[in-house]
Formats: sequence, C-alpha cells, structure tokens
Amino acid sequence: MTHTYREYRTVLGISLPLLAYYFSEVAIGLTDLYIVGQLGSVELAAVGLGKTIVFGWLVMGFCILSMVSVLSAEALAQDRPGDVTLTVVQGFWLALLIALLGILVVILTPWVLRQLDYEAAMQTEIESYLFWVAWMLVPGLWFAVVRNFLTVMKRASVFLLVSIAAVVVNYLLNQLLVFGRFGFPALGVVGAAVATVLVNVLSLLILLAYAWAAERAYSLDFLRQLLVLRWRRLWELTRLGLPAGAMQLLESGFFIVISMLIGIYGAAWLAANNVVLAVIDVNFIIALSMGEALAVRIAYYKGAGDRVMVRRLAWFGYAVTAAVTLCIMLLLLLRPQWVVGLFMNPDAEGYAQTLEYAVILAGIAALFLIFDGYQVLSTWMLRGLKDTVVPVVIGVGGYWLAGIGLGALLSFGLGFGPTALWWGFAIGLTTAGALLVIRVMIKTRPV
Repeated sequence: MTHTYREYRTVLGISLPLLAYYFSEVAIGLTDLYIVGQLGSVELAAVGLGKTIVFGWLVMGFCILSMVSVLSAEALAQDRPGDVTLTVVQGFWLALLIALLGILVVILTPWVLRQLDYEAAMQTEIESYLFWVAWMLVPGLWFAVVRNFLTVMKRASVFLLVSIAAVVVNYLLNQLLVFGRFGFPALGVVGAAVATVLVNVLSLLILLAYAWAAERAYSLDFLRQLLVLRWRRLWELTRLGLPAGAMQLLESGFFIVISMLIGIYGAAWLAANNVVLAVIDVNFIIALSMGEALAVRIAYYKGAGDRVMVRRLAWFGYAVTAAVTLCIMLLLLLRPQWVVGLFMNPDAEGYAQTLEYAVILAGIAALFLIFDGYQVLSTWMLRGLKDTVVPVVIGVGGYWLAGIGLGALLSFGLGFGPTALWWGFAIGLTTAGALLVIRVMIKTRPV
C-alpha cells in the first residue's frame, strides 16, 4: 500500500498546481464579474454570459488538447522522447486551428441572441464584450499545450506562480480599463474583455520562459520542428481528441444554452444565473484538475498494464471530489446571499431582484452539484483509458435530451418559468453523472 499512497500523493502533486492554474482562469472571470457587477445587473448579465460562452469553447479546446498529455505520457513510459516532441509540436498547430474556429463562433454568437429578442441594452453590452474577449482563445489554448507538456514532465508547480500573477494583473487592469483609473479611458465591459486577453498573453509568455529554462533539450527540439506539420500525428490527436471535445462541447453548450434561454426572462434572472454558475465553476475546476491529473496517471498505468492501480486511482478521485463538493453544497444551501454579495454592491441597479432569484437557483444547484463533479471527473478518467465515444452518447442523452429538452418543455411549453430551466439542468447533470460513474466502474474492473 505504500506505493499506492505514494501514487495518491503524486496525483495531488499534479492536480493542486493545475487547480491553481484553473482557479486563476476562473478567478479572472470572477474578478471581471465583481468589477462590472458594481455597474449594475445588465453589465453583470452581459459579462457573465460572455464568459460562459468563451470559457466553454476554451475548455472544449482543453479537452481535445488533453490527448497531447495522454500520448506524451504513454511515450515517456515507453522511453520514446522523440514522440513527446512530435506530439507537443502538433498540439500547437491543433490549438491554433481550434482557437481560430472559436473566434469565428464567438463573434457570430450575438446574431443568435438577436433572434431571442433580448433587452436592447443587454444585447449591446454582450456584443461589445464578445468581440474583444474572443481573442484570448489563441494564447489560452497555446498555454494549454505547454501546460500539458509540463504536467507530463512533472513540472506543474510553476502553475501556482502563473496563477497568482494572472489574478493580480487582471484585477489591476480591470480597475484601469473598466473604471478608467489614473487617466485611462473608462471602457466598461470592453475594458474587462481587453484585460482578459492581455492576461492570457502574459501567462503564456511566463510559461514558455519556464519551459525553455526547465526542459532545454526538449525546447530546442521543439524549435527545430515547430514549423513542420506532421499530418499523421495531427490527425491522431484530432481523432482521439474530437470525441473528448465533443463531450465537453455538449456539456459547455448545455450551460450556454441554459444561460441564453434564461436571459429571455430579463437581466436580473441572467445575472442571478451567472452568480450561481460562478460557484458551480469553482466546483467544476476542482473536479477538472483532479480528473486531468488522474487521466495522465491512469494512462501511465494502463500503458504499464497495472489495472489494480487504475481502479484504486478512480476510487481516490471520487472520494476527494465528494469531500470538496459537500463543502460547496453547504455554502449554497446555508449562505446563498454571501455569493451574491461577492459580485454586486447593494446599491447597484437590480441588486434586490438578482438576490431574490439567486437564492432560488442556489437551492436547485446544491441538489446536483455532486453529480456535476462526478461527470467531469469520470469523463477525464475515461479519456485516460482512451474511452471517448460512449461518454459522448451519454452526454447527448443526459445534457440535451433530459436536460435541455425537459427544461425547455417545462419552462416555455408548460409555462413554469425560468426555474424550470434549472430543474431540467439538474436532471440532465444528474443523469449524465450517474451513467458516467457506472462506465468508469466497468472500464476499470480488474481482470
């Protein structure tokens, strides 16, 4: 068991720096929400929806690019360093393609919102924010490739430094660009978007500098091959990563569509939705960081043929995720007003309505939070086992048929209003989470 406990520590040693990085991404979004929330519920609603859309595409890209770490970990375990370089370089090209496609999708999203007959003021703010924030996808996804490489090389501790720097710089830039401090122009939601782009560029530059210093031999090899496309490896990354990306797109799209639909009921409902989703995002990144670390270690032990350790790692992931999620559930149930207070000043326009609606949504969210964490964790562990097709089928049934379908029917078809969308939300996530846990148990069953 000593080896098992040592492996548990290894997983935590990988996941905690990853959590610091992911928390920095979420904290950047939370900072933006806090800053613009001082302006009113319309600005909070606009930036919150924009963040959900862009972060959804970003995480989808992370999932496709996770195959960089899986293939690199297998190559490292089998002493094939040349394949590590090959995989990472092609990962950069794949990241660029995903980012450019994402920019196009994000910039065209306001057209969809116009068909939903949003409030004119909210529509204008959303369009302005999305046009600028879309450009963070290029540095954000390149960062993911470098991060995957350093994770495989067990050099994840640098993520903490990057995270702290990103959060601090983002807060300062928001103060300067949103409110126009020290002579800077007051750009409102556009300032929040520009700050996000600049922070992601800075984070990428810091991580590249660290990778160059820490892994000089690999870095030199990367530079020699950087401009060379290897179609076979690029296709392998795409083929393996697309089902994982499709699964995440189903989940992210699920969150995005719920947010878009609830916006039909007005800025206060959308602002309340964004506040509660911010808490769910924290739960999500905890499961995400644990899942990504487990995917790498499960891929390693799968390559080594140790199925017993694979099963133990799965149980360890579920236990840690459950313990953390229960704490967040208690916060939502006992002190939902604290959450709203983090993002809005009581004197801001629309505060009272936003608080009332957020308390209702927080109670619903607490009921499905454990399954939300488990579906994220399970999906990543299955990626480590290269099981990426069945989770997509589960996602279609759980998120879209049970979740969106039932929620839209109850809300618009039967007239139960915006809360019905969240009950569909709860049913969809619970269904998907339970089925994915069963799938993991089947795939990790020792022979």
